[in-house]
Amino acid sequence: DLECYIRYDSETLGWSYQNSSSTHVAMPVQPYMPTWDAWQIWKLVVDMDKGEYVRFEFGSAIIDLSGISAAGTGGDSEFISINLRVTNNSADQAEVYYDDILVKEVA
Repeated sequence: DLECYIRYDSETLGWSYQNSSSTHVAMPVQPYMPTWDAWQIWKLVVDMDKGEYVRFEFGSAIIDLSGISAAGTGGDSEFISINLRVTNNSADQAEVYYDDILVKEVA
């Protein structure tokens, strides 16, 4: 299974991706911090056949990740899992919603 993982760390205030060794590596360019209480547009492009990242888009920032191998193996995938985990360091309740997830194969 191919595992592509992008995260924003609220403690380090930085974005990272998971590499082929399952280690989180800081992105070569840091897009802006997420704005809470607002809709955010994210796009992760992955070459499933090669098992590599292509790019990550967050708002107007486009980060080239081409050639970076993801964890696991590429090839035939039986499923795609999209997860969103939110942690909150305060006593306030954190609320996050998915809206319009698009998964498509590009030939």
